[in-house]
Amino acid sequence: MTGAALDGRVVGLRCEAGEVVAIGPEVVATPDDEVIDAAGLTLVPGLVNAHTHAAMTLFRGYADDLPLMEWLTEHIWPVEKRMSDEDVYWGTRLACVEMIRTGTTTFWDMYWHAHAAARAVEDSGLRAVTAAPLIDDADPAKSERACADAERSIEAIAEAGGSLARPGFAPHAIYSVSERSLRWVAERSTELEMPMQVHLSET
Repeated sequence: MTGAALDGRVVGLRCEAGEVVAIGPEVVATPDDEVIDAAGLTLVPGLVNAHTHAAMTLFRGYADDLPLMEWLTEHIWPVEKRMSDEDVYWGTRLACVEMIRTGTTTFWDMYWHAHAAARAVEDSGLRAVTAAPLIDDADPAKSERACADAERSIEAIAEAGGSLARPGFAPHAIYSVSERSLRWVAERSTELEMPMQVHLSET
């Protein structure tokens, strides 16, 4: 890249095999280089989106401006129950395109069919942690099933992903997950050295 700005000064940037190997005012193009004219542009690190439901790009404009629980229980959750792997794959691919266009290189995704999201991440070339929401309706009697589902989801994400998409844990929220399941996630994520994420303030 030539002519970009970094910290207020014009610099060149050289990449080799997908990695930045030199940057500064002394970096210039050689005759064999593919050159990108970045004049008037600013170099910034890739952005990280720390919380997404990427496939929900498909719901853009649907049931807007409603209180959270009405929006979730009467509109979003009923539609999500009908979503397939392919729906999540293509909704996530659309989100990936939008992230690439706006400089996001990495994201943390909490959504159903997380293995399909992992496949979309691999195909897009971004990096992400993907995780299926763990929900047991705050009922300890449903904890064993919910935790087993989370364990299976981690295996499916690992199979669908690769070097770019990796699995995580996603207990949905303190109103939708029992203490028993939350404790299991805390113990299991520590044991596997795997990241976890939970909604604390959704609105």
